[in-house]
This record gives sequence, structure tokens and C-alpha cells, in this order.
Amino acid sequence: MLQFLLDEHISPTVCSIVRERRSRVLIESLLEWRDAGLRGKDDHIVLAAAAEAGHALVTYDLRTIPPLLQVWAATGLGHQGVVFIDERTCRPLEHHSLL
Repeated sequence: MLQFLLDEHISPTVCSIVRERRSRVLIESLLEWRDAGLRGKDDHIVLAAAAEAGHALVTYDLRTIPPLLQVWAATGLGHQGVVFIDERTCRPLEHHSLL
């Protein structure tokens, strides 16, 4: 089964849409998953939690995630995958709309 964790810049609404269209895909939003306890946490912590849960991380973050993946590869740490998206794939969630 495919399992994904959306980073905090992706609306939880995406989860609802995917669940409606692809019921066999397990998808969670970082903004809701584990009572939002990982919101605002370091990328290393988020990726580790996603890996532990068997989720691939879905993110816009081309600035900090690729270097983190290089460190993980060099040190032998594994993960379930990372899916990079951009604004053409899915519009980013505005943080001020969460307040």
C-alpha cells in the first residue's frame, strides 16, 4: 500500500481529495498527523518519523531536504522516499490561513 505524509505547507484538504479518489492510498497531513506534534519540527525529525511510520514524505522543500537526503545516504540511514512537488502540482498552503 502506498503511504504518504504531506509536509506542513500542503493543505490537509489534499488528503481528503486523495482518499476520495484513491482509497487504497494512505495519506496523512503533518498538520493533523499525531495531533500535529511534528508541526514546525526540524526536517530530520519529520523525515525520521515518516520513515518509521512507513510513509514517503511529500514536500516542496528543494532547499533543505536534498542536502538532508545526502547526509542520510552517506551515513546509511534509510527512509520510505521523498516526493518533490511544486506550485504547478499543488498550490502551497498559506501559513497565515492557519491562524
